Amino acid sequence: MLGRRRSFKDSPLLVGSIFYPKDKLVVDRERGEFKKGEAEALIGEYVELCSSYGLRCTIDVEGETVEAFQKFLDFVAGIVPRDWVIMADATAKDLRLGVAYWAWQVGLSGRLIINSIDYKSTVDELVHYRDFGVAGLVAAAFDVDPNNKVKVADSIMARLREAGLGGIPTLIDLSVLDVPDMAATAALIPSFKSRIAGNYLVGFAPANVVPTWKKVDAVLRSLKERGVVDDYAQFVKTSMRASMAVVSAMFPYIDFILFGPLRESTIITTNVAAVLTGDFKAVEWRDDSREPAVSPIVRLPRPFSGMIDDLKAALNEAEANIDNGKIIAKQELPGLDDLKSKFSVAVGDLEDDSVELAKQLLERGVSPLELIELMKKGMDVVGDRYERGEYFVSELVMAGEIGEGVVKLIEPFFKENKSAERVKVVIGTVEGDIHSIGKNIVKMMLMANGYDVIDLGVDVPAEKFVEEAIKENAQVIGLSSLLSTSAINMRKVLELLDKRGLRGKIKVVIGGAAVTEEYAKKIGADGYAKNAVETVRLLDKWFKGQ
Repeated sequence: MLGRRRSFKDSPLLVGSIFYPKDKLVVDRERGEFKKGEAEALIGEYVELCSSYGLRCTIDVEGETVEAFQKFLDFVAGIVPRDWVIMADATAKDLRLGVAYWAWQVGLSGRLIINSIDYKSTVDELVHYRDFGVAGLVAAAFDVDPNNKVKVADSIMARLREAGLGGIPTLIDLSVLDVPDMAATAALIPSFKSRIAGNYLVGFAPANVVPTWKKVDAVLRSLKERGVVDDYAQFVKTSMRASMAVVSAMFPYIDFILFGPLRESTIITTNVAAVLTGDFKAVEWRDDSREPAVSPIVRLPRPFSGMIDDLKAALNEAEANIDNGKIIAKQELPGLDDLKSKFSVAVGDLEDDSVELAKQLLERGVSPLELIELMKKGMDVVGDRYERGEYFVSELVMAGEIGEGVVKLIEPFFKENKSAERVKVVIGTVEGDIHSIGKNIVKMMLMANGYDVIDLGVDVPAEKFVEEAIKENAQVIGLSSLLSTSAINMRKVLELLDKRGLRGKIKVVIGGAAVTEEYAKKIGADGYAKNAVETVRLLDKWFKGQ
């Protein structure tokens, strides 16, 4: 099952995720409680599709505690064929080791793929996976520069050899989460595979291309403005993920594709199979006016090709409108008050030209401090729309990037003007957790609202938080954690502040999926924020009296 793909008609290994954060199947993430009936039906349908189409498939099981993983993995192993391997998706080292140890105890390790190790994984950790006899590993080669991804992968493979795992099946994930597009990553694969051992499979998660999803979001906004119903939005996203999986499958040297939520397996598997076999009879579509004589395998409102045409047309229309807007702006040169208002509105609407408008305001004499206030008006709109459910995490990411772009424009002023009093915030993801997306959103939103942010990164020990806060004379420490196994390390930061007599002088705010307001009170934190917007509002209340 874990062999390399040899030709175009060979199936890549398709990997669908289940029990991921926000998966509606999960009732209690810590204890591993879930809707078994629905999960069994979903997995069963996926297995049947993969078998019918002759595709190689597996499931990526996500979890936050060893207890949850035990229940999830045991359940999945009892449904999928015995020759299927199963991935355990755990980013924290202690959680990975705990799951591997449990699998070894119950005799499941021979079917278990640990997802994932990375450049931080030590030889000592890897030796344990060897001793526990896991079936394989996923190695995540993260780097913004596509060419550096290969260097990162080489360093991981060297460590595997040192740990005696040089021959174990290893899926090298050249994740495209941090690069502009799939093509830049895909282009690296042929030459990379030609020089590495055959037990290394190379692929990625095409649905993680962030710039692509920005375009999708722009299309969805355009469709919404044209009165398209909300139910259509989910179909757009599902279709886009399917199209990206199909494009990936057309590269014969891509060994595996992590396509995303298992709920979308019907459209993913059907279209991948149709492309690989050239048999498009399986892809039939419902005509609402006539019931087909034979029920099709895929029953969706519109043809897949028609959906892509709609996307292209809407995207072209949105881009044309943006271009026309830029031309008008250059021709009219609005008054200063109008430009200020336009900037605030653009930030709230997440317009691409927000940073350019900020640059124009600075060139026309608006002070950096006033620019921050104008931007904050737009960010308040973003926060309100997020709380009303009109914006989602992807919109917060876009807002943060706009804020970061504006902050870069005004940073030189603050470096020169030492009299400007700005609150300093030291933030990071606590030790044992390498999740960064939530922390990065908070960082960008704080910067956008006039705070100085010292980002310590991920897997940060308690001592480093305190030392950096003292060194930088910071007023706030922000602690993030997505995993309950690492959230306990937040208490260590507070205990160190107590020992040094700094409680009350340095405020501590915590956040992340693993913690709650009750937990914040329990450990004595000064505040809790469930998202980036609330973090800004809390700090504004503390330091700006708002």
